[in-house]
Amino acid sequence: VPEALAGDYEEQTNLYNKVYKAEEADVLCDTVNGMCCLYTLCPGLPAFLRRTLSGARVSCHLSVLARRFMSRGSEMPRVYADIRQGEVDFVVLDDRRMLLASTQRWHDRMDIAYHVFNMMDVYGLNPANTQVSLSGEREIKQSLVKTLREQISYVMLTMMPSAVSKTDMPLAAAVALVKNT
Repeated sequence: VPEALAGDYEEQTNLYNKVYKAEEADVLCDTVNGMCCLYTLCPGLPAFLRRTLSGARVSCHLSVLARRFMSRGSEMPRVYADIRQGEVDFVVLDDRRMLLASTQRWHDRMDIAYHVFNMMDVYGLNPANTQVSLSGEREIKQSLVKTLREQISYVMLTMMPSAVSKTDMPLAAAVALVKNT
């Protein structure tokens, strides 16, 4: 949500509770270029971390992805999709301006294609000059490349950091690992 709407903890909790239910003390907020990612981990965890690991930082995987992809400037709008079993994380950017960061469920690879085309339609992104980058589950992303290239000019696989390219580590964890080494 836009940072101007997120306000203080009470307003963040009210916004979060429009979709999910959580106690005010459990709602966390990451701010990325004027946008707030509201999320929870599990009840009581923020208080536990403050008591036990003073100064520990927790970040939502979407904010980690958004920061990483926003740092890459581009002449064209971009849609990033990080695919894992049953869920896909999307980050949609126009230059360094975030349009959307969202996690969606999927049951069939065509669900992911639907989400990509829907986001492009909603944000008015032209398939002739929008880059779509896929990462995550190998078989799914490779079959999606063929499907998406039928209508989108620039479809590619996102390169994983070399330290984790042979693992099944999610992209957000890989970015955090490489950033901290």
